[in-house]
Amino acid sequence: MSDVLKGLRVVELGSHVAVPMAARIMADWGAEVIKIEPPKGEDYRTMGRTYDLPHSEDHNVMFQLGNAGKKSLPINLKSPEGKEVLLKLFETTDIFLTNTRHASMERLGLDYDTIKARFPKLIYAEFTAFGLTGPDKDRPGFDIAAYWARSGALIEWSEAESTPSKPMGGFGDSTSGSMLLAGILATLYKRDKTGQGGHLDLSLYGAALWYNAIGVLIGQEQFGHHYPKSRYNQYLPTSPLYKTKDGDWVLISAWNWGSKSDEFLTLFGITDWVGNPEYNTIPGAKKNIKIIIERIEKAIAQISTKDLLAGLLKMDVVYEKLANPSEPYKDPQAWENGYLREITFKNGEKAVVPVLPLHFDGKDTTTFTMAPHLGQDSAALLKELGYSDAEVKKLAQDGAVIVRG
Repeated sequence: MSDVLKGLRVVELGSHVAVPMAARIMADWGAEVIKIEPPKGEDYRTMGRTYDLPHSEDHNVMFQLGNAGKKSLPINLKSPEGKEVLLKLFETTDIFLTNTRHASMERLGLDYDTIKARFPKLIYAEFTAFGLTGPDKDRPGFDIAAYWARSGALIEWSEAESTPSKPMGGFGDSTSGSMLLAGILATLYKRDKTGQGGHLDLSLYGAALWYNAIGVLIGQEQFGHHYPKSRYNQYLPTSPLYKTKDGDWVLISAWNWGSKSDEFLTLFGITDWVGNPEYNTIPGAKKNIKIIIERIEKAIAQISTKDLLAGLLKMDVVYEKLANPSEPYKDPQAWENGYLREITFKNGEKAVVPVLPLHFDGKDTTTFTMAPHLGQDSAALLKELGYSDAEVKKLAQDGAVIVRG
């Protein structure tokens, strides 16, 4: 674990992926992160069943990803006593981040406008699906909808001849969480200079438009592009994905068809086109693109993955075999760079999980502390806030907080 954020107290009222992932990174960097959950626990504690993964308390695979290294304090925020616990916690909190719907936070009296006067140094980070204004501001949205579907990415990346792909959940959340973290750290820098906290907001939809900026630009009607594009409506013959003799899909990202086309054609075994400007130049390729792609398809379908990748490596072009989800966790490149860890659960089962891949000063300082059981830190945190043993017991009995053990 790095200590670059040591001394910061972060309170997270978040669910699922984006907000928990931003807080998880801060925990990895040494901040104390306190996860506020509803009394029954955050929904993501049981999300594993949706993916047919273990999700018991002692073997909860998915919950580790966004919640490792945190403390758990379940609070019933609809209870006046529970809400007061959170407000008391804010007195010593540097950063608060939430993806609870804005209207709900207003009803609870926990929106930024309501609490900012009482906590002027607090950095308040708010995350939504579509933004705080506009006709869809109150709609719920996971990343597969608000991020992927609405940003245009899924149609842009699809071929007209096929069904659009559906991404794995959480990918857009994680990228958005990183952007949210960047805003939090920028506001923290401002606070160090001014002594004042502040409010920042980000949405899945806004982050998606930013990350898919090239797609948003190219898709504008003035430029004349129409999506989804046909597999054969390409600028370069290397643009489509190709399937090898072994059934593997290979991506070739080469913008230099004009200068390396004869090398490609030789590798593919299409030697009769070498030196022919109808096929080995960009103007010729644009004119004959469908014929060229169809022939390359047939040629690569007769080449083994091993031979194709070896040839592309020798050419020093950008390429990659599309990995099956069963492959990355065994990739030696990931293990050599410390991007993966094997963790052992309390029931003895093991799993491989990605860890934060950013290293400070060239050192892999990442450690892995298991995500907390529900309410395991409640008693200690409440006592730190000044509650007596009797008061802690009463809060638990009244259902204002959940205290474990």
